[in-house]
Amino acid sequence: MEAIQISRRYKGVIDLLLSDVTMPRMNGLELVKRLQQDRPGIKALLISGRTSSEVARGNTSFDFLAKPFLPTVLRARIETILAGDPQDEAVDTV
Repeated sequence: MEAIQISRRYKGVIDLLLSDVTMPRMNGLELVKRLQQDRPGIKALLISGRTSSEVARGNTSFDFLAKPFLPTVLRARIETILAGDPQDEAVDTV
């Protein structure tokens, strides 16, 4: 809920949402869905120890990275996502 509140107060561009799938009170899939309603086209990278097929049931556009991963892998994925066309909506790569 705090991420949604921060997003609604922040008037600038948010380049990327990085979130775990499993969180208390609201999961990462719901967070992506709600932020994309407020900010169409926001890019999102969800991370989880669960498989991508388990996570894909949320039917939300986001990139996915399975745990465990090295910091260099996370950085490369973020750079790839941010290098995409800013006019494109996030693409479901799950």
